[in-house]
Amino acid sequence: MSRQPARQIAATIGSNIKAARGETTQRELAIALDVPSIYISRWERGRVKPDALNQQKLAEVLFEGDLSALYREPETETAA
Repeated sequence: MSRQPARQIAATIGSNIKAARGETTQRELAIALDVPSIYISRWERGRVKPDALNQQKLAEVLFEGDLSALYREPETETAA
């Protein structure tokens, strides 16, 4: 089994945060997580990975507590 490089993991987490955030602004999410808004931007761009505490907060706010949802590869749509 191959392991994902750290950048790819950060990018996956970032994509999942952005997708789950939906209509909520980065600022609103930052307030809910009690972090600076710049953190949300950096996470969504895959620049850095949230630390363990913030991953747990994200899971609670965005994924009903499902931490593994942060790490799931986005599903690709296939043409029928």
